[in-house]
Order: sequence, then C-alpha cells, then structure tokens
Amino acid sequence: MIHLFKTFLPMAEKIYDRKSSINILHHICVRDGFMQMTDLEIFVRMPIDEKHNYTIPIKMLKKVLSTKPESIDIKLLEREKVRITFDEMDITIPTMNTDEYPTFPKEKFTKIAQWNRDVFHQLANQIVFASVDVLRPALTGVFVKQDKDLSSVATNGHILQWIKNLDTDNKCLHFKDYETVIPARFLKIIARYVKEKTEVFQSENYLMFKLDYGIEFFVRAIADPYVDFERVIPIELPHQLTVNKKKLTSQIKSARPFSEKVMINANNGSLEFNAEDLDTEIKYRSSMEVESREGKELDVCLNLDLLEKTVNSMDAEFVEWKYIDSDSPNILSTDENVLHLLMPIRRKGD
Repeated sequence: MIHLFKTFLPMAEKIYDRKSSINILHHICVRDGFMQMTDLEIFVRMPIDEKHNYTIPIKMLKKVLSTKPESIDIKLLEREKVRITFDEMDITIPTMNTDEYPTFPKEKFTKIAQWNRDVFHQLANQIVFASVDVLRPALTGVFVKQDKDLSSVATNGHILQWIKNLDTDNKCLHFKDYETVIPARFLKIIARYVKEKTEVFQSENYLMFKLDYGIEFFVRAIADPYVDFERVIPIELPHQLTVNKKKLTSQIKSARPFSEKVMINANNGSLEFNAEDLDTEIKYRSSMEVESREGKELDVCLNLDLLEKTVNSMDAEFVEWKYIDSDSPNILSTDENVLHLLMPIRRKGD
C-alpha cells in the first residue's frame, strides 16, 4: 500500500488544482479498485488492491508520507471517517462520498498508436514555443499529426517550431491517421512519468495514455482547430547564412540587457547586432563572423527573447539561417527535420 501511495502522490500533485472551489477535488479518491485524481481536464488513475471506497485529502496524505513511514494501513470507520495508521501512529480524518467524485471519461476509446519516451520528451520541449494566451486556446497546446510520420507544431503566432518526424528511428507504431491539439500543461506532466512505450487511445473528446503499472492518464483534447501553419512558411528562400551557434548565443546574451529587440545585418562576412534603449538613449553594437553567406545581405529586426528561444532549442554546431527580405519570416534550422520560423518586427517608417 505504501508503495502505491508513494507512486501516485507525485502525479496527483501535478494535476491537483489548489484554487478549485470544489472541495472534493482537494482529495485523492479510492473507488472501485482505483486510486484517482482529477482537475476536470486531466485525469489520472492507478489500480489498487482495495475493496473499500473513500477519499483522502491530498495535503493530509502528503503530511503522512513526509514522516517516511515503513507501512500505511487504511481503515474505513462509521460516520464517514477514515483511520490512517502509519508505523506506530494513526490519525482519523473525515472522508467524502466517493459517488460525488467526478467520473472518468466513459466515451468509446480507440487505440491509435504506441509512442515511446522520446516522443513525449520532444513534445514537452516544444511547450516553450506555444502561446499562453487563453483567448487563443489552440495555440496554447502542441499540434500533433499522425500519418506516414508523426509530426508536431507549436507556435504563439510570432515564433514556430515544426518537427516533421518525432520518430526518425521508427520505434513507434501507428494504427490510425489522426491529428489533435494536446494541452501544454498535460505534456509537461506526462513526460515525467513515461518510461518506455505508451499506448495512445482517442475518443470523441479525450486522449488516453496507458503507462506502466496500469496507470492511465486522460486529457481533454483542445477542440479549436489549429492554424494553417504551412501557409506562412515560404516555399522558396533564396538567401542563406551559416553561423556558429555558440557565437550566436553569446551575441544574443550580450545584447539582451540593452533592448528587447535587435537590428541584425549581415554584410561582408560578418553579422552585426544593433540595439537601442530609447529611455536611456544608449546604443549597443557588436558583431561576429559568419561561416558563409549565399545571396543578398540580411537586414532584419527581431525580438531577442524569441531569437534566444529558437537558438537554445537547437543542438548542433552550426545554424542555417534562411530569409527573403526584412519583412518575411526567417527560417532557422540545423537539419531538415526540425524547422524554426521567426517573424520579424516591423520597424517604424517601414
């Protein structure tokens, strides 16, 4: 019993909505052979060898486990009470009617895939590119499309990352073509607990993921349609720079204290950075060498935070930077599988 509580509590805490006004959602529910937790959007449950139904306040269970007991025993008492015995101690607490606890989705689920651990980690890493604007719910998640490949996109409208194939080693199984938008918060949670391969199921409104030890996660998929992201990606990009990632990262860090945006110009074998603080009238300038340049010079204004997110997500020595003109999207990549799009900032007078 103690092992089950120790396994389940960290997952329950990640889902737990501390601000909820629904009292029973502050409890872990043991019902019908499962230990379960929900915030009404995300559900998690784990099988438990227990015939009785009861609830335990999650804060109380945390306090009990903080004593590092060697054993835990639960006994259901009269008048809606529960006695928790741990080592030589015990506490008696009120329990709630488990019939009032929200039921898990009872929709018809179809098995659509088997994804491995690396897929979930890649999806979780994409969260930094998603929006936090609740008025655009689709952009607060990660778009996943499964057909001949398993691809994903995250964007906030100004920056975008498109992973064309999350499974380049062909370790996953696809049973059905499918696309959905998975909430970013859920991806951050489940990526912590996936060990190896995880079965993926879909219903009309939910996704279900089956992990080891019979653990099941349910999440309500974001219903809003995703943006037509391919429409904004230029088909032809005639001009290109190749830059050293380490040097580029250093330039970004140096310029950030002086301005939120930076003017970048590539000419005569160098990349020049110009930033200006309008309040203090301080102007910043620095430059670095480029490895190569094909086509006309680069002249663009970019948000430094977004540029930094883009570069930090890359794992290679050199970055390919493709562009058309100062008003068109910039495409940065280190290989053909992962594409980053960065929209320029319009300058005054343009």
